[in-house]
Amino acid sequence: MATPRTCVICEAALTWDGGNSRSQLCDSPNCESKFRRHLNCKWPCCRACGRPMGNYKTAPGFLSVCATSECQIKATAIRNPHAAFCRICGIYLSNHCDSGTQPVCQSPFCRRWDSSNTMAETQKIRAGTFMKRRSELEEIAQERARVLLPELSQDTLSQDTLSQDTLRKTIVLPYLEHNLKPSTPERRQKVEVGFLEIANVAYASNEELSPQPVTNSVQSDCELSPAAPSSLAPATDELFEQRFARLNGSACSTCGGRCCKLGSDHAFLRVDKFREIFRERPDATPEGIVAEYMARIPEESFEYSCIFHGLNGCSLTREQRSVTCNNYLCSSLELLRNHVWENTSKFLMAATNLRDDDIPELKVYRIKIVQDDHERMLESAPNDRISL
Repeated sequence: MATPRTCVICEAALTWDGGNSRSQLCDSPNCESKFRRHLNCKWPCCRACGRPMGNYKTAPGFLSVCATSECQIKATAIRNPHAAFCRICGIYLSNHCDSGTQPVCQSPFCRRWDSSNTMAETQKIRAGTFMKRRSELEEIAQERARVLLPELSQDTLSQDTLSQDTLRKTIVLPYLEHNLKPSTPERRQKVEVGFLEIANVAYASNEELSPQPVTNSVQSDCELSPAAPSSLAPATDELFEQRFARLNGSACSTCGGRCCKLGSDHAFLRVDKFREIFRERPDATPEGIVAEYMARIPEESFEYSCIFHGLNGCSLTREQRSVTCNNYLCSSLELLRNHVWENTSKFLMAATNLRDDDIPELKVYRIKIVQDDHERMLESAPNDRISL
């Protein structure tokens, strides 16, 4: 008869049915927390039964086995040179030669931890690949800029050129092709019906809400962009915000507005936005507000993008846009913001296939030099409706 299994922390009996039939822990979060801390500290567990063996670190090659008779009997097999152990808890599994990787035991705890580690490692690899791709595209863009504008290799600096040092401030951006098409009546009708629905909901519920102050200040980007540096002070410097807004506009026009593709037929406009409008304009009606939005739809919009995404960017005013559209910064714009915060105002901007992982060949489609209020397009994509 098999010895009843018990939790390696609290010694409570483990059931043999359900999800924890192969677990070394009971259902107590406290036991899992203690066991996780033990493993994180690299403290040893018995290789036979999995129980923690004390708060000390073992020497390399040392196989810890507790003093129970059952574990001592297993000690010989555990010391077999072909023994395999769980890569999470270290418990003995079997005698076999594995193909270079440690297996994982059947414990749900170890399976979850291993899955989490695998995901974190995958994300780390992807981040490293992405940064390498960005760095390589920077070099390609800089070299192309030197060919297009030889003055970039000189130390002189004028209104229309950038110095050699400025090439180090290269902003690599995604790219969106100028594939504009007239919006169809069916799409316009779909947008109008959707906006009317949420506007009516906002109008009906607005009277039930107490008046709330509306602020138009730029909010923190931390919620929308995890790359926001913690060293940045709150956006209270008006001059800084003005400079960043100008350069942000130059960057987005260089890219073409790839993030706008997520706007689709809703532009991230929700009930809360329409409630805000009705609080500011108590005499407005849902039909009137929606009519103002419909009048903003450009004659041509980018295909498979936000319906308000036209050749000159977003056709909505900043006040009409959603909080998401006003505040979101992609990783490239985060880098730009950091440079502006460091009082940098001269940049080389390049629209590339940075985020097209399925295209291994690195490509640069647009190159622009920007200096304060002046910008100059050095190269544009074949289908672009802009002049150099």
